[in-house]
Amino acid sequence: MRSFFLILITSLFTLLGVFNDPGKSDDTMYCAKLRDGKLVIMHEGAVVTGDVTLENGTQIKTDGSVVKPDGETVVLKDGECIDKKGISEEKKPKDNR
Repeated sequence: MRSFFLILITSLFTLLGVFNDPGKSDDTMYCAKLRDGKLVIMHEGAVVTGDVTLENGTQIKTDGSVVKPDGETVVLKDGECIDKKGISEEKKPKDNR
């Protein structure tokens, strides 16, 4: 009986790992957030204090502007994020019901 529970618990942790997308957590994203009325870029829970160049050549500036490898420039809005591969997405607010 004990081995059954051990297998069950191991299986549950494995399934949780499959359904959790670690590539999209806040810690691996660069996210624009308003702080004291000013837009800042956050990464791994801290404010980014210098420009960042990603693997694909995309540059993230401290003012929230993003310069893509083709030269196109976009500005992140509050709540928008970009991952380490240069793919942007809007973070959905947490439902506090």
